Amino acid sequence: MSYTLYSSPGACSMAVHITLQEVGVPFSYVPTVISNGDTRTPEFLKMNPNGQVPVITNSEGQPMLEGAAQMTYLLDTYGDGTLLPKSGWSRAQALQDLMFGNATLHGAYSKWFWCMKQNAPAEITAHAANAIQNLWGQVEARLETSGGPYLQGKECRIADILLSVIGNWSDKFTFGPHTQALFQHTRARPAFEKARAAENVTYKLAA
Repeated sequence: MSYTLYSSPGACSMAVHITLQEVGVPFSYVPTVISNGDTRTPEFLKMNPNGQVPVITNSEGQPMLEGAAQMTYLLDTYGDGTLLPKSGWSRAQALQDLMFGNATLHGAYSKWFWCMKQNAPAEITAHAANAIQNLWGQVEARLETSGGPYLQGKECRIADILLSVIGNWSDKFTFGPHTQALFQHTRARPAFEKARAAENVTYKLAA
C-alpha cells in the first residue's frame, strides 16, 4: 500500500507528514497551500468538501480525512507501538493527548486566527490569545511531572510531535523550559527533519 498526502506547509498536516516518515510507508507529498486557495479547487473539494488539510489517499484513491484519524490509522497499521501504544492505559493517555492537540489546542488557535483575520475587538482577540497561553501552561505543568522530556516520560508519542508542529505557528506565546525541551527533542527526530525540509518550513522555536 502506498499513500498520497495533501499537506499545507507547516500546518497541522505536517504532523501526518512526520508520521508517514516515521513509519516508513511509501507515499508521495502534494504541497497544498491553503493561502493559495489550493484547498478550494473543485478537485480538492471532491476529496474533502470541507476544504481542509490533511488529506491522505490510498493506492485505490480512497481519501481519509481528519489528521488524528490518519495518524492513528498509520501508527496502528505500521507503527511499532512507541509513538502510539497498542493497548492499555498508555494508549488511552496517548490518544487523550493527541485529541488535546488536535481538538483543544488547535481549536484555540483557530479562534485566535479568526479574531485577527476579522479584526475583532482587541479584548476578544486578547481573550482568545490568553486561552492559548493557558493551554500551553497546562502542557508545561504536565511535562514538569512526566519525568520528561515527553508527555509520557522518556518515550516520544504522536502528541509530542503534533504539539511541536503547533508550537511553531506563532512566536506570540511564552513556552516554559520543559515545553522548549520537548520541542528540541522532537524536532531532532530524523522524520521531523525530513518532513520539515520537504515542506520548506523554518522552525523558529527552541533553535
